[in-house]
Amino acid sequence: MPMVGHIAQTGQIVATDFKAGNVSPNTDNLGFIKTCQDALPKGTNIKKLRIDAAGYQASIIDYCFENDIEFSIRAKMCQSLKRYSCR
Repeated sequence: MPMVGHIAQTGQIVATDFKAGNVSPNTDNLGFIKTCQDALPKGTNIKKLRIDAAGYQASIIDYCFENDIEFSIRAKMCQSLKRYSCR
């Protein structure tokens, strides 16, 4: 399943990851986010992140909070998610 990191305002592609067909879509999404960050010009940081349900992972949520990244992750509402959505 392909992943594409791009700049929303311009559509410019920052990074891509083409996984084999038997690899789970939630494999190493945080690594991909970091790859996108590393591909940006020095002094430029990711400010907002939008990712589908495969990105609903504690490591990604924690990374966003630690790096002041506003984020939107598609997921079914549950108790653990409510804890984060109220911050």
